[in-house]
Amino acid sequence: MVSILSWNLDGLDDEELEARTEAVIGIVLQGNYDVVFFQELVPSTFIKYCEGLSEKYKVISGFAGCVYFIATLLRKAPSIRYLDHYIHPFPNTTMGRNLLVTKVSIVNLKLALLNTHLESMLPSSEERKTQLKTCFQIALNFPPDFNVFFGGDMNLRDWEATADSENMRISGFKMGVG
Repeated sequence: MVSILSWNLDGLDDEELEARTEAVIGIVLQGNYDVVFFQELVPSTFIKYCEGLSEKYKVISGFAGCVYFIATLLRKAPSIRYLDHYIHPFPNTTMGRNLLVTKVSIVNLKLALLNTHLESMLPSSEERKTQLKTCFQIALNFPPDFNVFFGGDMNLRDWEATADSENMRISGFKMGVG
């Protein structure tokens, strides 16, 4: 079994940021998750997360020049082996968004870990749907010996993720499959 935590850290909100950062570090360490997906990291808290978690986690940054970014953390354990990672930029993003793709093996099971923070707000709906479609296409193009985990902050509105929406038809996924 693989344990995964995904968390939008709300790093752009300064209120109690230091206290929230310390609390998240404690929760992650206590949970001993195999994989952690963070969204909305900011440079000041990223340093604190690295200091607090890097002894037990390999930290892979999705930083691409924006004031906030994503990261994927892998628990340091003999059964978890980092293979590779890359950042897939979303070419039309107005918010610096991307997809962080990390390849690992856990007990000889190959995993592709896809972490993202899609475009926010109602006016960005079309771009968000394009980004989601790109994520689905990347997930579906992995070789069959990879199991794909896709997570993050989708910012999806209900009507963007219904069973009959274009993205769900394109993905080939059935609603309710997590």
